[in-house]
Amino acid sequence: MNSAPLIVSIGACTCAGQGAEKLWNAVLEGRPLFGRQTIFDSPRFGNKKFGIAPINHSWLGHGISNCGCILLSALDEALENLNLPRGANSGVFLGTSIGGVLDAENMLAKYLDRGGVPDIGVLGKYECSYMAEFVAKRLGCKGACSTFSTACSSSGIAIAEACEAISSGELELAVVCGADSLSRTTVNGFGSLMLLSDSDSRPFDANRDGINLGEGAGVIVLASESFAYNHSLKPIAHISGWGLSADAYHATAPRPDGDGAARAMKLAVELAGISPKDISFYCAHGTGTRGNDLSEAQALRSVFGDVPPPFSSIKGVVGHTLGASGVLNVIVSAFCASRSIIPPSAGFRTVDPQIGLSPVGAPIHAQIEHVLSASFGFGGNNSCAVVSRRGVRARPEIRHGKTSAVYVFGSHEIGGNGAIDASGLLKDIPQLKKRKWAKLQQMALEVARPLELSRLSERIDTNRIGVCWGTGLGMTDEIEKFLTATIKKRESEPIPTSFVNSVHNAPPSLLAMHFGFKGLNSAATAGEISFECALKQAFSSLRTGKLDAVLACAGDMTNKWADDFARYRRDSSAYPSSDYSAAHLLGGDLLMSGMRPKFRIIGVFNRARASTPKAERDMIAEDFKRFEFDLSKIDAFFSLPPVGKFARKFSENLQSELGYSFKMISPLSDNYSKSGGIFCAADRTEGRYFAHWNLSSTGFVGILIFERV
Repeated sequence: MNSAPLIVSIGACTCAGQGAEKLWNAVLEGRPLFGRQTIFDSPRFGNKKFGIAPINHSWLGHGISNCGCILLSALDEALENLNLPRGANSGVFLGTSIGGVLDAENMLAKYLDRGGVPDIGVLGKYECSYMAEFVAKRLGCKGACSTFSTACSSSGIAIAEACEAISSGELELAVVCGADSLSRTTVNGFGSLMLLSDSDSRPFDANRDGINLGEGAGVIVLASESFAYNHSLKPIAHISGWGLSADAYHATAPRPDGDGAARAMKLAVELAGISPKDISFYCAHGTGTRGNDLSEAQALRSVFGDVPPPFSSIKGVVGHTLGASGVLNVIVSAFCASRSIIPPSAGFRTVDPQIGLSPVGAPIHAQIEHVLSASFGFGGNNSCAVVSRRGVRARPEIRHGKTSAVYVFGSHEIGGNGAIDASGLLKDIPQLKKRKWAKLQQMALEVARPLELSRLSERIDTNRIGVCWGTGLGMTDEIEKFLTATIKKRESEPIPTSFVNSVHNAPPSLLAMHFGFKGLNSAATAGEISFECALKQAFSSLRTGKLDAVLACAGDMTNKWADDFARYRRDSSAYPSSDYSAAHLLGGDLLMSGMRPKFRIIGVFNRARASTPKAERDMIAEDFKRFEFDLSKIDAFFSLPPVGKFARKFSENLQSELGYSFKMISPLSDNYSKSGGIFCAADRTEGRYFAHWNLSSTGFVGILIFERV
């Protein structure tokens, strides 16, 4: 893995307007671009200032959400002068905090006000992954399509996963997107936490008083060096290193000492094959809140000493764009590296004695080789990337902890037949402690504890243990509770705890805090193949030596909305929805001493489904060849019950083409995360070699090959 992915095109849509150049010029000018919002009625926060992005209303008629319209504006720019062959081995990686929730909010507001029959189909836009799937289909991408929802670090994690796919040779081309739009959820959520600024945000300033939420989307197109050369694509910059970590500290607040952020910075710099002194500029997360800016400054000191490189934040100009902030920071970093200009930090006037550092006050012309870009999110999710002017030819192969194989050491599942009685979860934990945890969080902890994860810290550094979580709908109960109270009470009585628990990464963040795991902490979401996306991320992190152990898990729950939506998606033969969660302990050679594995994972990946069962059979055969495995060796082929009549017929014909009868995983109820039970199902099945083929309702498949040890 010595070739850094190349940034060959960029696009952006923010309150600065449509276009990356407009974003760059606004950041250089250093003038805030905030105003009042008229997207929805806001009795309590109508006087606050926000960064409102322009909307291409032509897309709204195609069933695209506000968030999707902003993203497509950025995508159109990124692809405008890029003649990409449709046959390229390409994929899509999206980071978003809340996705198209605004449409679901509007449906709920109308339903609560007027009653009647709700438009359940709108809930499809609530799924964070629908935008990634739309982009992939529009571009004809046949490779991986993954969405990550880890609050404000979402697109930072998407960038890291795309870089892994390019560097490993899995993909030639990756379209990385980050997007979020304004919503009742975010406005009232951050308002309930008293984090909204009364004026314009002032990152790192002594008088800073919070954030201005900003709408925004960014797109970067990454290519391998050989693909760029063969197609005459001129690089704007290179992403030479990336690093991910978790604080394992608090649901919203960062560690005061900045340890988690510092570790992400160091990992990115190490992978780039450079030292901290080689960093010319630090593109900060810089939210403008008291605790976050202080913690980030402590992280800078930990990595760079008392004299860090010049640094600034773009949030004083375009606001906090949540899930889009990571990719927008990388776009600005690419401009810095390619044009040799360091932008100012808007809003800064007075040094905070506790911070003791001053960001850049005016544009600086300087030779820039490497920029360190950061984005940090709720739950202590940290992501960093090194953006370089030129490729780093001597990038090291990170070998510490690298494993020869990835094993499953233990598995556990709960639920699968209706709703779980929450009072029966975590019975030994005092009610006072667990009352702040949402039901899905409690389910995640309940299913993980039998794996004896507390023993891991005796043999492995907890900085090298991660959590990869897959979920289709996330925290539906909490988002419904928060929005219902917000709409009914006209923003007068928000529920801060429900907002904190509404993010998709609330369960993995709780798992990290409970067990003290400080490695990668991620939430992947992709409908029925959410678990496969999380498992792929875990598998890759272990194979490349970035982690020594991973808790790979998944979960979704039932409620009225989930049950109605399940029936909307399917035909009349739909199973009722259910609560379900599964957890698996994955590791490599370091865990072999003292622990006996159950399975060895041979390969796991996701991609677009072929157009016909015969073509899909041929693709599966090619997939198996990639991992040097003979398809005829498979003793049992597993699948989930396909969604709808077409998928059911496709699955039946595929089985005939393959010569295998699929074993259905628990076809008793409907849950996006039921494929998380694959290892539990295999444990109850005779045979040595197993395969799992899972078709999502959007036409993407997850495939897993594994063997009994």
